[in-house]
Amino acid sequence: MDLKHLLIAAAAVCCGYGAYQFTAASAQPPKPAASAKAPKASDAAPAAPAAAQPSNPANAEQEIRTAAAAFAAAFSKGDTDAMLNFWADDADYVDDSGTLYKGKAAIGELVRKNCPLCQGHTMSLDVSSVKFAKPDVALEEGVVTVKDPDQAGDSSRYLAVWVKNNGRWQLSSVRDQSPAKETDQSEESLNDLGWLVGDWTHESGPVNVALRCHWMLNKQFLVMEYDVKKPNEDPTQVAVWIGWDPASSEIHSWVFDSDGGNSAARWDRNGDVWTSKSDGVLGDGRSGSSVNSIQLVNDDTFVWRSKNRRIDGNPVADAEIKFSRRKEAAKDAGKESK
Repeated sequence: MDLKHLLIAAAAVCCGYGAYQFTAASAQPPKPAASAKAPKASDAAPAAPAAAQPSNPANAEQEIRTAAAAFAAAFSKGDTDAMLNFWADDADYVDDSGTLYKGKAAIGELVRKNCPLCQGHTMSLDVSSVKFAKPDVALEEGVVTVKDPDQAGDSSRYLAVWVKNNGRWQLSSVRDQSPAKETDQSEESLNDLGWLVGDWTHESGPVNVALRCHWMLNKQFLVMEYDVKKPNEDPTQVAVWIGWDPASSEIHSWVFDSDGGNSAARWDRNGDVWTSKSDGVLGDGRSGSSVNSIQLVNDDTFVWRSKNRRIDGNPVADAEIKFSRRKEAAKDAGKESK
């Protein structure tokens, strides 16, 4: 079970991968008290739009948004009891493999088992919509972002059914389902990095870095080849293979250098910045880790940054390198990237 699935288990409302189907009946809201007066014939079948709205929709929606934010805050604090307090006693949760967790007790066992593995992670929510099936039954939809202690983010969509029990909104039903993968998903994802194709240089005093990026194996991988030259030192070569991992539905990279070092990383994108968290081993056997990013500045410039760098657990200074495209190679790069 990967980190994203652990987060789903610990905070199911906030970590769904995609759409799910539900019926208002499955939410099992409390029955309204019977009226002392016999209903009129005209009241027997009220219009659906009127029945689907609470008396004050704006206030009800804000209550749910506030509850969702409080849930995220409880997750960030690692407050298991507070998280479970949001679930109704008869709630259910179905994960993306189809496993059903029925009742608050079963969900609580899942949360308590997995929540400790998420210590130090923080959660934020972007609620996109709240729709009411009944005055006391609502469907919430949005995007959740969870960041690990190194601030590497992971975002996904979620949907949740809320019911109002004794004046308080609680989670009644949550479904998690991985989205269907499009056949050209890997190509589309890697094409977002197609601007890297070509020849790049960096010169800072006596240090010279040459970079060539090109497609490999039917455009299923991007390969970045670095040649680093420093005075009085042997040149260092670094090869980075970037590809789509169909198992995790993420961009991954594998790094190899001429000293025998190697590492692996997974990538996330935020606008024009691609960030990767890398773990590996140096050529001399020491362990290494870092959070690296590349930022597209313009068609002919990008900046590579490396932060939170550690060797055998000891901190190492951050690094930043600005690359410029070789002018004579720009035209050929444009042809290759198409």
